[in-house]
Amino acid sequence: MFNKPTFDRACVHGFIDAYTGDVYQTLPWYWRGWHAGGYANNTHIGVEMCEPDCIQYDGQGAGFAVNNWPRAREMTTRTYNSAVELFAILCADFNLNPLQDGVIISHNEGGLRGWADRHVDPEHLWK
Repeated sequence: MFNKPTFDRACVHGFIDAYTGDVYQTLPWYWRGWHAGGYANNTHIGVEMCEPDCIQYDGQGAGFAVNNWPRAREMTTRTYNSAVELFAILCADFNLNPLQDGVIISHNEGGLRGWADRHVDPEHLWK
């Protein structure tokens, strides 16, 4: 979605590369992003965890097929581990308690709380 020149409906603070685990910051952490589609735009940092290249969506919401399970697991684990490290750093920098409810949320959790639009990412990949 983000890799199309015509996409102009969102802007996250950063991306985590599924190939390397590297974080690419695209907005200052303290700027308001356009990532949640709701209240969380005003309160949370938005980071896109890039997806494995070996999955293909079936056009039925978040359903997908995997053509290389070991690679999919490796890439998903890599982005997850990078996200954990990044959010540990951000919590320290912004004096946030990562164990406090609502401090770190996925897009899915934001949607369930009414803070973001209804997306299931990234939990659908972890299943």
